[in-house]
Amino acid sequence: MKKVLLFIGFFSGMMTDASAQYGNAVPVKILRLDSITALGKPDGDAESKEIGDEGGTIFSADGRLELIFPEGALHKKKKITIQPVINHAANGRGKAYRLLPSGIAFDKPVAIVFHYADDEIEGSLPGLKGIAGQDEKGKWEVLQNIVTDTNSKTISAHIRHFSSYASFDKIVLKPAGARVKVERTQSLWLSIVNFQAGELSDGDLPPLPPRINIPDADWSVNGIRRGDQHNGWISGDDVSVVYNAPASVPTDNPVAVSVALRGLRFTFNNIVFENPILVSHLLIYDKAYRISMGMWIDNSEDGMCTMRWEDYGEFTLVLEGTRAMVKEISNKNLHIRFNPCKCGLIWLNRPLVKGPINIVGASRIEVTAASLPATPFARVRIMLQHSSSPLPDFKTPCPVSGLPPASLFGNMLRYFLPPFIQFEANNTSEQVITLADLSQQAEANSRRQGLRIVIRRIEDEE
Repeated sequence: MKKVLLFIGFFSGMMTDASAQYGNAVPVKILRLDSITALGKPDGDAESKEIGDEGGTIFSADGRLELIFPEGALHKKKKITIQPVINHAANGRGKAYRLLPSGIAFDKPVAIVFHYADDEIEGSLPGLKGIAGQDEKGKWEVLQNIVTDTNSKTISAHIRHFSSYASFDKIVLKPAGARVKVERTQSLWLSIVNFQAGELSDGDLPPLPPRINIPDADWSVNGIRRGDQHNGWISGDDVSVVYNAPASVPTDNPVAVSVALRGLRFTFNNIVFENPILVSHLLIYDKAYRISMGMWIDNSEDGMCTMRWEDYGEFTLVLEGTRAMVKEISNKNLHIRFNPCKCGLIWLNRPLVKGPINIVGASRIEVTAASLPATPFARVRIMLQHSSSPLPDFKTPCPVSGLPPASLFGNMLRYFLPPFIQFEANNTSEQVITLADLSQQAEANSRRQGLRIVIRRIEDEE
């Protein structure tokens, strides 16, 4: 048998009764990344651009994937397309991207850059992120020589041809993020992807067990070893580890459940990891709502060099009596779809632009308690805080007059953002607020402009 990485040796061992009693074990599930999966179906707008011998850069429509063509990578002009698709890679994070035209090869390596968000390293570490490619038959292969830049929040590599590509995590504490109702429990485990080294054949690898345990794992909840009654606590035995939620919503919420993997040492992406600590954040709630806000302006039917822009953000409101907190904030990058323009607008700072919604918290939350029989449910009024983001920076070979006016983006802020969101905390599954509701029927959502706020009650999960 050829040389094989002793990956299992890092994680196997006998557990003592003490470690089981105090929740020191950690279940592990091994996944094979170098396997065959279904091809991802389209999951977003495609972005296309013509690039020739001079080289150039193209971003995906969501700003999360970037391709950098050096001069001479293409010997003639090609229409390059990035199509977001569902990510089926083991431990995959975010979307995968199908690069077209399929099978095209380059005279020089092309840089592929994934821009990751903070929620894409939950339960893992930036250095544990990798990139995998999937061929037309569904087979995955891991890219080598990955470069991680934690300042710019990117992982990058070089490719010689097009296929589908996705980012994945070598090890993840699962669930990387979840919601747990008070006095309920949540199972915890490690999800580890293994893949075959290039010089080995399938027969050279020993069978991997579906579940093995790390005996020397140190659990904490909000920095307290094994947790406590206020923050929740860890319990476990020889087959499972469980987080037990407290009877009321803790002050420090979501709770940070961490595991220090003592004695674990391995190398990935040319980085040596020793005793890594992984953190998962669990949101504890009694009653909660997921609130999303989307807005748009569309002048794309007015001719060349016009556009449709869309912005989106969401958060979770946790309620316990008259206590309220805004958590799990997620803001998408500003999305702009351009009509064809002879000048070929180039958006230079797409990954940095969040748009006017860009929720960062709440300056004030007012909860008016229910009062039977007249008012059976509490009423909530949220004054959100929005943070400014860099304005889109465009480049064009045409005169400056060909660029979209900066005033357009200023008008977004002034015109659309409501001063507050107000609703009744009832038990209906969904409530919707539109531009007509906010303007007292003076204006209404249309193809050209609009705003839609959706308030969904988070159902209790058994």
